[in-house]
Amino acid sequence: MRISVYLLRREVPFSQDCLSEPSQFHQVRVRPPEDFDHEGPVDWELFVRSAPPKQAAWVSSVRPIALDDTHLDGLTSQSTGGVLLVRVVGRVFAVTFGNGFHAIPAEAIEPTFGLRVAANIIESGDVTSADTKGLGLSARSQKTILPAPRTFYELGVEPLEEWVRQLGGKVAAADLATTASGADSLRLTIKNFSLPDLPRKLSEIYDAYGRDDYKRNFGFIDHYVRLNRKDPVVAELDGRVRTMVGAEDSRISFAAPDPFEQLHVASYRLKYRKACDIDDLTTEAVYGAIGQLSRCADKPGKVLVTAHDVDGKDVDRPYKLYDYVQVELTHDDGHLYALRSGVWFRIDKDHLREIDAYLRQLPDITDSLVLPEWDVAALEAAGDDKTAEGSYNKMVAKQPGFVLLDKDNVHWGRHRKIEVCDLLTDRKQLICVKRATQSSALSHLFAQASVSASLMFDPVYQKKLRSHWSRLGTSQKFDGVGEWVFVYAIATDRVGVLVDSLFFFSKVNLRNHAQAIQQRGFGVAVARILVR
Repeated sequence: MRISVYLLRREVPFSQDCLSEPSQFHQVRVRPPEDFDHEGPVDWELFVRSAPPKQAAWVSSVRPIALDDTHLDGLTSQSTGGVLLVRVVGRVFAVTFGNGFHAIPAEAIEPTFGLRVAANIIESGDVTSADTKGLGLSARSQKTILPAPRTFYELGVEPLEEWVRQLGGKVAAADLATTASGADSLRLTIKNFSLPDLPRKLSEIYDAYGRDDYKRNFGFIDHYVRLNRKDPVVAELDGRVRTMVGAEDSRISFAAPDPFEQLHVASYRLKYRKACDIDDLTTEAVYGAIGQLSRCADKPGKVLVTAHDVDGKDVDRPYKLYDYVQVELTHDDGHLYALRSGVWFRIDKDHLREIDAYLRQLPDITDSLVLPEWDVAALEAAGDDKTAEGSYNKMVAKQPGFVLLDKDNVHWGRHRKIEVCDLLTDRKQLICVKRATQSSALSHLFAQASVSASLMFDPVYQKKLRSHWSRLGTSQKFDGVGEWVFVYAIATDRVGVLVDSLFFFSKVNLRNHAQAIQQRGFGVAVARILVR
């Protein structure tokens, strides 16, 4: 038998009133639940509903080709659902049947209840599925299913950057269940089970919910917790976002909320009574466009954004500007919260400390590298490259001890082009340069260095590198890998320690790529480029 279980919040009443549209349900008299050795009362109430029959949705599709449609008239469908509320071990559970799950309001349930139970009762090598959403550069949502139980990492999921919202697999204790799948709700497959045994089973489930066994193999489920829209913290954070957008705060960046194909996007149209088109979602461009629209107090909630292709056609549906906002804010409760695709996530404090501790041990060579300032106006007026970044790299390469490699790609295979780095120094420093306008730009920066590092042992790649290095009048020997250092040179106007000034998900991305580079034996360092 399969059961679907929700744990309701402590303040939710044990009554029909906890359901959505409670008047649509009818209470069914049930036998008293069987008592068992436990603390507190045991009780349950069953509520059911059925929608009026209606014509099956597919009938209208086949009617145009039917010579005699009288046989189609009686084809109807009817949805039914039931909710069994169970009070046991001092908590209220909702067990749903059919379409009954629609009657459980999101604000009434204990979030991640099912995920935690599943993570506590599934062994590390018995995972069969996961549902994830990317929170960094990748906003992809994906459901991954394995044909047989395997380790979690064989799913190809990166839990440091992706929110794991569902986990499924084989249950270790067969007397509890055979399989489990958990998100906010919990779905169990149980052999030789009937509903009279439900209170006892819910007691066992709640015991599994309270354990912390999951931290051994699935501790990452605590990294990111999605907030319900009705959480009071959300209202406070949204108010701060409205204020920040109104003040054109540079700590906010903008990115497309949906994983539509970015190569198809040629421009974005922002609209509130008036309309303004921009080519890119840079913070400066978005604020500039908003300034040309009609005034309103709630710009994130009122301004609509539509992505267009080169022909001016919509690439995706319109979204509120709020759905494009990416920002991280610290709340009075001491937690860091991140807004992605219109959803707030609470970031685990221990996870944050772990990331920060790693990044702070990376050498910051700003003082010894002495890179010139990133003068926004001067670079835009330079005209010697299509991008400010290109103009900056050309300017730096005119100084002694630097060679320009920006856009000088190594052709790898038939279709792949690899950029070794942007600038090479006579001290074996491979410098990758980017301005920190938004997380996606830095994601490309971090990946550039790690991809290059992965090819550094190839003879063809080394030959290309030596040819550039010889222009500095140095030896053409590749020498030991430990002498080469990949430098992330980040242009930013944020104050404080460079790595501390990055967005959290940029920090995660930097940590992942820096570790990949170090594992190959190369050094990693960071350097600040002052923006003015």
